[in-house]
Amino acid sequence: MRNLVTFMYIVIITTSLLVMWVIITEIRLYKLRNKLKLFIPQGSNKSFTDILWEYVKKAKKMGKKIEFLEKNQLDIKRKTLEALRHVGIVRYNAFSDMGGETSFSLGLLNAGGDGVVISSLQSRTDVRVYVKLVVNGESPRKLSEEEKMAIKKALQKSK
Repeated sequence: MRNLVTFMYIVIITTSLLVMWVIITEIRLYKLRNKLKLFIPQGSNKSFTDILWEYVKKAKKMGKKIEFLEKNQLDIKRKTLEALRHVGIVRYNAFSDMGGETSFSLGLLNAGGDGVVISSLQSRTDVRVYVKLVVNGESPRKLSEEEKMAIKKALQKSK
């Protein structure tokens, strides 16, 4: 008889533990279903795995689009560094018989300080235009003071 009572206690305890385990599992399943409802469009007849597979396909497409956009961004960044970004101009009188500062030197530089300096010297009878290459803020040719000032102004605007 004593074995029977012990067996009954074991069965009752085991059954109680199983019931508690089933209740906990149901609660977790209920919470999981509520979370999964966020991913399933309302009124959809598809299974969760089909919907999940569609999300995976969309994620792959988005990954390809992101790669494309990143590549384009790098191209744009490279082109922006090469583009004209800084301008400096100095107006002056190149000749004593002229007034109104009609001559000028114009520095046109990219982000790296590369570009050109254009000088226009105007007199009463003619106009002379000179273009000199600028590399890293310096020119291999001899520059006038006005040309140096135009480059300096352009570089100062870049800071």
